[in-house]
Amino acid sequence: KAFFFDYALGKFVNIRGMSEQIAAAPMPRIDVATLLKVGGACITGTCHSIKQLKGNSEVVRKILELYCHELSDWNTNSEYLQYCCKYYYDSATQIFNAQATIRKNNSIYIANKRLLRELEKAGAINELSLDNDSIFFRFRNSFIKELLTTVGMCLELLIYQSAVDCGSFDDVDMSVVFDWDGVMHGVSQDTVNEIDVVMTRGLAPLFVSCKSARPDTRDLYEIWYLAHRFGGKRARAVIATAVSLSDDAWSTYIRARDMGVIVIERKDIVSYDGRDWLHDILLCPKWLDEKPR
Repeated sequence: KAFFFDYALGKFVNIRGMSEQIAAAPMPRIDVATLLKVGGACITGTCHSIKQLKGNSEVVRKILELYCHELSDWNTNSEYLQYCCKYYYDSATQIFNAQATIRKNNSIYIANKRLLRELEKAGAINELSLDNDSIFFRFRNSFIKELLTTVGMCLELLIYQSAVDCGSFDDVDMSVVFDWDGVMHGVSQDTVNEIDVVMTRGLAPLFVSCKSARPDTRDLYEIWYLAHRFGGKRARAVIATAVSLSDDAWSTYIRARDMGVIVIERKDIVSYDGRDWLHDILLCPKWLDEKPR
């Protein structure tokens, strides 16, 4: 009698005389915290308040769909909101009231009125008023405000929510901050990293680094090393970016493919179509064999 575990398929495969036993055998499962603990690390916190996601799930889904369709304008608008919230936002009432165009030193911040109208339709903001050059609205709540004003958070949340929705992973966590050796020595003596999204699937976890800007070779090596250091030799590294890496940085794209780092780039994000989107990208082997035009 003989069998083996196919890591690519994520299941036991019968060789001879083990079909019944394999059918009854539970698949190995591991959560993100245990995975990192096995690797010697310890989760110490998170950079985003994703615990509030559950109460905002319907609105967040609409925001993420809008993000995918408005990728070209999203970061510029987020930068405008982020800057203005430092000076023209009341946290007690969630009210935002600022000029549509603001100049500060050598920088200029411009509101995207069309995108703000779409955000109001999605329920992310309320009471929107666009009078002359003035912008007034009320954020739905502090979590939605964080999502709209933190550049890059939508990309992280898109990967996280898609991983949860597709149902192909045992556990998913976002913005995982961890200490390398699991022992807290004090801020100056600890080696700490943040992984944007971690997914476990049987014995083959995936570690995802999300970049709004164009990633470079250093970013590839960092996520590749962290994945294999804390996820084992069956772990996969993923780089997700809002830019067209295969067009703008051919050498980086090819290096990622040759390293075995899965690339999620702009063309993938704009093709987002719901539940099976991430499953098709991460769990289909064609990503490794295909070459861009």
